[in-house]
Amino acid sequence: MMDRRTFVGSVAGGFLLAAVQSVFGQSAAAYRIGYISPESESSGRPTFDAFRGGLRDLGYIEGQNVIIDARWGDGSDERLDQYAAELIQSGPNVIVAQTRAVFSARQAGATMPVVFGFSGDPVLAKLVVSLARPGGNFTGLSMLSLDLTAKRMELLKE
Repeated sequence: MMDRRTFVGSVAGGFLLAAVQSVFGQSAAAYRIGYISPESESSGRPTFDAFRGGLRDLGYIEGQNVIIDARWGDGSDERLDQYAAELIQSGPNVIVAQTRAVFSARQAGATMPVVFGFSGDPVLAKLVVSLARPGGNFTGLSMLSLDLTAKRMELLKE
């Protein structure tokens, strides 16, 4: 049975894959993806493996036509900032940033496309201009669901 975290990671990974594919198009060159997560490698592995599997399903084979440079923050904001700067300096075609790692990518001045999975409001966090038209080089998936907040509070109270 799949737990909630793995399911949400798989759904987010699918969206991120679609965004990454639109960045790449269908060229034969090897593309470089910078992947940054605030988690430890062991706790973030299910989401990362789903991401890699989705790339394989789309014909992107790691080591052949795509190179993934993954960095794990291990819960340290300072480490995320350092890794984001290193990834940007290495010049990947796209950066995939999980949750709060997107802020490190923004702070480090990413100019390449940054695709994110985020659980807050990306407009309020000033990651994008609007949900309909993100603008700039940041785009991604938000798991924002304000319409469910009242129901969640009701369930919590019960």
